[in-house]
Amino acid sequence: MGDIHAWPREVKTASTVVVMYEPQLEQATENEVQARAAVQVTRTGKEPVFGAVWISARVDIDRDARVVSFRDIQVPKVRFVDASEDERTDLAKLLEQQMPTWHLTMALDEYIPLLDLAAHDSAAAAGIKNGPPRIIIASEPTTLVLMDGPPRQQPLTEPDEAAQYKLERVVNTPALMIYDPGRKSYFLAGGGDLWYSAPQATGPYAPVSGVPAVIAGLAPAADTAQAAATGKPPRILVATEPTEIVVVTGEPQYVPIDDLDLLAVSNADADIIVDTKSKAHYLLLSGRWYRSPNKLEGPWSFVPPGLLPAEFAQIPPKSDQGHVLAHVPGTVEAQEALLDNTVPETQAIRRDDKSLKVVYDGDPIFKDVEGAPGIQYAVNTAIAVFKLGGRYYACDAGVWYESSSPTGPWIVSISVPREIYNIPASNPHYNVTYVRVYDVTPDVVYVGYTPGYLGSYPYYGCIVYGTGWYYPGWYGTVYYPWPLTWGYRAVYNPYYGWGFGIGWSTGPVIVSIGFGAPYRGYWGYPGWWGPWGYRPYYPPYRTPYYPGYRPPYYPGYRPPTYPGYRPRPGQRPGTPAQLPAGISGPRPTDRGIYRRNENAPRNQPARPGAGTPGTRPSQQPNNIFSTPGGEVYRQNRSGQWDQRKSGTWHPSPGAGGGGGPTTKPTTPAPRPTAPTTRPTAPAAHPAGPSAGGLNRDAGARQRGAARSGAAPRPTTRR
Repeated sequence: MGDIHAWPREVKTASTVVVMYEPQLEQATENEVQARAAVQVTRTGKEPVFGAVWISARVDIDRDARVVSFRDIQVPKVRFVDASEDERTDLAKLLEQQMPTWHLTMALDEYIPLLDLAAHDSAAAAGIKNGPPRIIIASEPTTLVLMDGPPRQQPLTEPDEAAQYKLERVVNTPALMIYDPGRKSYFLAGGGDLWYSAPQATGPYAPVSGVPAVIAGLAPAADTAQAAATGKPPRILVATEPTEIVVVTGEPQYVPIDDLDLLAVSNADADIIVDTKSKAHYLLLSGRWYRSPNKLEGPWSFVPPGLLPAEFAQIPPKSDQGHVLAHVPGTVEAQEALLDNTVPETQAIRRDDKSLKVVYDGDPIFKDVEGAPGIQYAVNTAIAVFKLGGRYYACDAGVWYESSSPTGPWIVSISVPREIYNIPASNPHYNVTYVRVYDVTPDVVYVGYTPGYLGSYPYYGCIVYGTGWYYPGWYGTVYYPWPLTWGYRAVYNPYYGWGFGIGWSTGPVIVSIGFGAPYRGYWGYPGWWGPWGYRPYYPPYRTPYYPGYRPPYYPGYRPPTYPGYRPRPGQRPGTPAQLPAGISGPRPTDRGIYRRNENAPRNQPARPGAGTPGTRPSQQPNNIFSTPGGEVYRQNRSGQWDQRKSGTWHPSPGAGGGGGPTTKPTTPAPRPTAPTTRPTAPAAHPAGPSAGGLNRDAGARQRGAARSGAAPRPTTRR
């Protein structure tokens, strides 16, 4: 983010300079925060005075730009520790009047660690399923082609030549799979000039040359324009049930992880870790761990996070396996992943927006939501539509609408019935329970969604991807698939969130599946299949031109999680200069759901900061903190604490909690060990330094600076 959102922040008036240090959160609830911050006020001709200010505010969060903006700021309390009684009253009035007009922003990556100090809701999502999918260990490059049950075929009506030959498309797969009745063969697009054929939709498939021109012409131009592939094409496996393929090229190669009693399978395209004490193999899929007693072939069973071997928490963060720590409870990485999962993407939506159109496959058909009495949901439309009493509610692209009719017209909803949030994980529209209406004005509705809307859920100290439920799609005259947990190789990275698969290479051609940022389909059109938040395949996209992804794919490496990869200070990951050797291309620049081009007309333009006192970064170090009681402390260069009293700084070796720091804060603390038993509920978060002392605040601030790549100040911020 550079310095534009750096702390401390400074506001100058004709006679006063106010420096506000980075806030310390005390409570965070949806889009509201309660915080306190140390402040320094210097008036012309006078010595600076230090104090603490408490603020309550709403936060608007742009996860794509990674910016948190504070609005509707209120100042309920101010305390100055080294000013006279008259000065305290005067200074308090000054801050109470000025601060609500300030335009305060913060880098999201600095905000997330601060949530660790705040009381907030981080309960495990209820109803999540964790049973293993069908897990296949392959010894050669193998591509998984997903098919939702038995093949469903539709005649192609365009282009004319396809209709003339009576070609049909298999519509319940995201692959481009064409049936030619004249040849009684199925053809599967493999990218470039590579095609496969099989006598049945489910295979067996073999590479084929001389594909009829009418069929070859159905492949997207981006494929046909590529050079011919070289090398041996991967094997094709069609799965009609939840399935994951793990490729171990040749014999497994076991390498040690640091000096731990753990080994990693280095030639696998997924994370497989072996506990040498028990010889058990642990496989990470969609954020869940599965255990095989002593061999790669299985059988695999789910391992609750709290029952992982204790040494998993000791895996070095900078090792090739460091990214798995986000799925090991008790680690800093897992905690910050949980915190990130509580942060919403927010947007102000115009109340007069009437853009929603709901298309049904025939007349609307509603079914009861099992486990949520009184609610029904539409099964034959791509939009999440619910009936509750005599009213209809629809959630589309992170915005709630309502109507007196299932077909509209639809208006932006200013409140959502609480019954909606009882929809269980067994329902395919469970993700809408993570979309909220936060605030309403005469002109706009403030809405937001947390990562649960896109399929990221807390589970006993970690996060997982997908509900684990299988939702059979709807098939009438159109096929509507529901979101999937398995088959997309969901991998978590703290800088990107969840990523989905990547391609195999047979020379000059790289054929890929990869949605980049988890907000749109590969082609940039309304995507279908796969991750939450995607629109399924429906008219007018009924031709094979936008197939969702181009099989076959072989996850030979695991971007966006690159083994051993850490961003350099001052940079966000993903720029070409930062990518490992052999991996090219920029970081995905996709926009969040609210900022897609097709959704932009709904949005109320952001309020300009003109006319409000502008805050700017101060050149002072970000090393001043306040306590819940309003005392002010400074962390000095040695990592010790000084307290502000009587207009000067005094050493305070007992500050910080636990008797004060014994080492500089840049020295890593011993890594926590994983719990040995499965917790019955998530651990409560401490509320501010009273639970962990100033050292905890300083650690959160330091981690935020590291996450955001903030450049150090002339004087160290530590």
